[in-house]
Order: sequence, then C-alpha cells, then structure tokens
Amino acid sequence: MTFTEAEEMADLIALMEPTGESKRESATTASKYQRWITGEQNRQAAEAMRAEAAALRQARAKEKEKYKRRGEEKKEERRATMARQKALKEQRVKDNLEAGAAVKEKAAALKAAKEEQNLVHMERGRERSAADEEQRRKIRQAKGETFRSVALNAIQAKQEEVELQNALAKERARMLAAKAATVQAVREATNDAALDAAKEFAYDQRKAMAAWTSVEAAVAKDTRIANEEIHLARAKVNKAAALASRAAAKEKREAIVASRHQGARQPKHDSQLVARELIATPTMQTGG
Repeated sequence: MTFTEAEEMADLIALMEPTGESKRESATTASKYQRWITGEQNRQAAEAMRAEAAALRQARAKEKEKYKRRGEEKKEERRATMARQKALKEQRVKDNLEAGAAVKEKAAALKAAKEEQNLVHMERGRERSAADEEQRRKIRQAKGETFRSVALNAIQAKQEEVELQNALAKERARMLAAKAATVQAVREATNDAALDAAKEFAYDQRKAMAAWTSVEAAVAKDTRIANEEIHLARAKVNKAAALASRAAAKEKREAIVASRHQGARQPKHDSQLVARELIATPTMQTGG
C-alpha cells in the first residue's frame, strides 16, 4: 500500500498526540515513537531516494540528450563524409573516363597510322609485283625475239644446205651421165686419140669431183659453225633469262623478307608507343 507524503505526516502527527491514559511526562508511547522514528527515517530515506532517482533521471535525460546530440553530429558527419566520398567518386569516374577516352583516341590514331602504313606497304608490293611482271614480260619478249631470230637463221641455213645438196646431187647426176656417155664413146672408138681424150676427161672429172668435195666440206663446216653459233646464242639467251629470273626472284624475296621484318617490327613499335602513351597518361583512379 502506497501513502503520500501528506498522509504520512498526518499519520505521524496522530501518533504523537497523547491518548490521556499515559502517566509519563510524555504522552507519546515508545511504540509510537519508534513508529514515528521509523516513519521519519523512511520518509527521509524516501526523499533521498526520490532526490537520487530525480538526479538519476535528470542525469539520464542529460546523457540521453548528449547521446542524441552526438548521434545527430555523427549522422551529419556521416552524411558529409558520404557526400564527399560521392563527389570524389564522381570526380574519379570523370577523370577515368577522360583518361580512357584519351587513351582510346591515341590507340585509334595509332591503329589508323598502322593501317595506313599497311596500305602503303601493300601498294608498294603491288607496284613491285607489277614491275616484276613487266620485267618478266620483257624477258619473255626478248627471248621470243631471239628465238625467232635463231629459228629464222637456222631455217635459212637449213634451206641453203638443202639447196646445196640438191645442186650437188644434180651435178653428180650430170657427171655420171657424162661419164656413161664417155664410156660408151670409148667403147665405140678405141683409138689412141679417143683414149687420150677419155683419160683427159676422166682427169677433169676427178678434178671436178675433188673441187665439189672441197665445196661440200666447206658447206658442212659452215653449217656446223652456224649450228654452233645458233646453240651458243640459245645458250646465252637461256643464261640471261635464268640470271634475270634469279635476280628478280632474289629481289622479290628480299622485298618480302623486308616487308615481313617491317610488319614484325611495326606491332612491337605500336605496342611501345601505346605503352609510352599509357605511362605518360596519369594513372586512372579506382572508385572507393
């Protein structure tokens, strides 16, 4: 049961009033006095406890207010920190985008330069191929003209040889016919004059045959020399064509090797350029 302070005071005053039955100097009995003392102590203790509780409530309220203020301050600090971090992140993203765009632009420029260089190499290769083809055409044309000239000379020499053989054959036939006529005449006339004439005629025939034999040997020699010259000319033409073909093949091979070396060096050079550009570009920041 809970009493208020006024009720407790009224109860204590009632305890202190005399009852009229006491024979002592004080009308208050020891039990009432003890009850009063106990009540007074309890009242004082209650007041102290109430004051302490009020002080605790006030201190708790102050501490709560303090914590609340600190919480608000921390909250504001967190908001400000988050705002700063957001601004820094946005700035870093912007810087990274700008740096990435610059690197992409430089890489695109390098790629365009490389493609242009490749086009130049391709055009140069086509020009060299066309020049090689023109040179081969000229060689074929020269070989054809030389072969035609050699063939015409051979045909002409062969024709002259045939004509000479025909002339020799006709002369042999004439001489055989004349010899047969002479033999027949000798058989018909066996006098000394006829024998001397026959001997002289035979001598003339042998002399003529020796002359024709010399002519045949000279013709054979000229034909052999002409054939040798034809073979030598053909060999020279073939040798010149082979040397020209080897030189063209060597030049083309050297051009291909040089183009491959240039193509092998170009990606490395482009990679070095990209690496230098990346090193020269400020380091891209990462988001927090």
